[in-house]
Amino acid sequence: MRVLKAKEILYFYDEAQIVLAVCQNQQRYLCVLVEDNNYLVIKNTKELLNDFLSGKVDLLDLYNSSNDFHQSFMDNKDQFICFKTCKEDLKQDWYPDKGFFLNKELL
Repeated sequence: MRVLKAKEILYFYDEAQIVLAVCQNQQRYLCVLVEDNNYLVIKNTKELLNDFLSGKVDLLDLYNSSNDFHQSFMDNKDQFICFKTCKEDLKQDWYPDKGFFLNKELL
């Protein structure tokens, strides 16, 4: 089990859809809402995450380039309680469509 702290909501639609979270050593993770209060947590390299935040790669690129996934829920303290999962166990409808880009300032 891993606990992450929500750092910034990157995309909000009725609730937090995409959240940037950090662990104790400040490594960054992307948390994507896939079902009601169920997030898929993706760990990528700093460079690839920065490319996503600046709009150079889309969300599907992050999914496809990672092998480190966790399922998670957000508690009422803006923390993500994470449990390791395998890429093969991800539901097909948890994958985003091609072409979802963000354009945020680098953090």
